[in-house]
Amino acid sequence: MPDNPQSPYSPAPPSPTLKVSPETAELEAGDVLAFSVAPSGLLVDWSTDPPGLGQIDVHGIYRAPDKVDHLRSLVVLAKTPGGAQYGTAAVTLSGVLSRAKYWLYAASVACAVPAPPACVAKYSRDHHAV
Repeated sequence: MPDNPQSPYSPAPPSPTLKVSPETAELEAGDVLAFSVAPSGLLVDWSTDPPGLGQIDVHGIYRAPDKVDHLRSLVVLAKTPGGAQYGTAAVTLSGVLSRAKYWLYAASVACAVPAPPACVAKYSRDHHAV
């Protein structure tokens, strides 16, 4: 379909031409991760979609929100000024308590229900829980 300002159809966006690394990430509340783009040396603008779900600075340093109530997904976008080139990465966010809840559940199953504090502490040390 030819470009027509009155057309209700938008042309498909071009395919990504930049590689954002890491391509995928799983983060918890409050985590910080540095993204980079290839080819290196390009000036890019960083953003997230949806906006406001954490912060990304001009250097590609992303900080997850301090509180994440449930699993969330977002896209990190790097694009050159004017938008001629871009690349994306996928991020999954989980709450900071999700890992702790897992370890407490695992400890209670491994030891006894409910898990005594000493058993949880031993299970956590043995399994490197944080």
